[in-house]
Amino acid sequence: MNERPYSAADVTPPGVTPTSGAEITTRHAVWLHLTLVFAVVALLLGLHILFPTVAVLLLRGRAPVFLKNDPLLATYLLELVPFYLIAIPLCAFLLSRLPKQKPTRGNMAPSSYLGWLCVGLTFVTVGNLIGQAITSVITVLTGSSPSSATDLLGKGNVWLALLFIGILAPIFEEIIFRKFIVDALRRYGEVTAILLSAVIFGLAHGNFTQCFYTFGLGLILAVLYCRTGKLIASIIPHMILNGASTLLSFLVLPRIEALSGADRAADTLLQLLADIWLPLLVMLAYGAVFYGGALTGLILFILRVRKTRFAPSALLLEAEAGGFYRPLRYADVRGTLVKSPGFWLMLAVVAYQFVMSVIPSTV
Repeated sequence: MNERPYSAADVTPPGVTPTSGAEITTRHAVWLHLTLVFAVVALLLGLHILFPTVAVLLLRGRAPVFLKNDPLLATYLLELVPFYLIAIPLCAFLLSRLPKQKPTRGNMAPSSYLGWLCVGLTFVTVGNLIGQAITSVITVLTGSSPSSATDLLGKGNVWLALLFIGILAPIFEEIIFRKFIVDALRRYGEVTAILLSAVIFGLAHGNFTQCFYTFGLGLILAVLYCRTGKLIASIIPHMILNGASTLLSFLVLPRIEALSGADRAADTLLQLLADIWLPLLVMLAYGAVFYGGALTGLILFILRVRKTRFAPSALLLEAEAGGFYRPLRYADVRGTLVKSPGFWLMLAVVAYQFVMSVIPSTV
C-alpha cells in the first residue's frame, strides 16, 4: 500500500500563504493528538482487563458457585458485557472529541470488494501460521498453551457464543477500531490510519495466538472502511468470519475430531465416516472457499500492490524555521509517535496482557 506521491508543487515556499482550506499543524500538535488517541486506546484495553478482574474478585467471596458452575457464562457477562456497554462507548466518546477526518462515502465495485476480501484471507492465513508457530514454541518452553479468546469456541451454549462472538463482537469492534480509531488517525493519511489501526486491533486481542491474524484482518477491514466510508462494509465480513468459525467449532469440529480417537478397524472407521459425512463435507467446503480465496488474494496482492494508492495526509506541517510549509508524511508521524507517552502507555498495557496470556489461569 502506497500513498500518492507528492510533487514539488505540494511544498509551499517561504512567504507564500498555503492553499486555502488546508489545515496547518505543528510537530507539537501532532504529538499531542497522537498522545491523546493512544491514551484512549490504553484506557480501552485497561478497562478490558479491569472490569472482569474486579468482578471476579467480588464474586469469589459472594457468589463462588456462579464462577464454578458456569464459567463460560461468567466470562461473557463479566468481560464482554461491560466492555461493550461501558468501555467502548466511553472511549468512542473521548475519541469523538478529538480532531478527526472521516472517509468519503462511496460505492465499491463488487469485484473490487471481493478482491480485497480475498487479500484479507491471505493475510489472515499467514498471520494464523505465524501465531500458531509462536504459540507452539511457547507451549514447548513453558509446558502450557497460551490462553486466548479462541479457547471459548466449541464450549458452552452455541447460541450464546454466536450472539457474543458472531454478532456483538464484530459490531462493537468495528465501531471502535474502524469507525473511531481510523477516523482519528486518517488525518495523517490513509496508509498511516490503516496500518496503525490494524496494529492496535491485533495487539488488543492480547495474546500470541490471535494478534497476527487479527492484524491481517484489521488491515483489510480498515481498507474496506476507507474505500467506502461505510462501516457496514467491514461489519459484514467480520460477522461472517466470526460466525462461521463459531458454528464450525460447535457443530462440525467435535464430530470430525472423533476420527482421531476412533478404533482403527476398517468397519468402525467406515461407520464413523458414514455418520459424519455431512460435517466432513461442510468442513471441506469451508476449507476450499477459505484457502481458495487466500490463494486468489495472494495473486491479486502480488499483481496490484504497487498500483494501489491511498489518500495522503491533507495536513501541512509548519517548519520550525524557514517560514515554509510542507505536506505531513508517514515518517513525521512515526518519529513523533515514538515520543508519545500515550503510545508507550498502550504498549505497557498490551505487554501485561501478553504476559498474562502465557501464565496458567488459577481462576
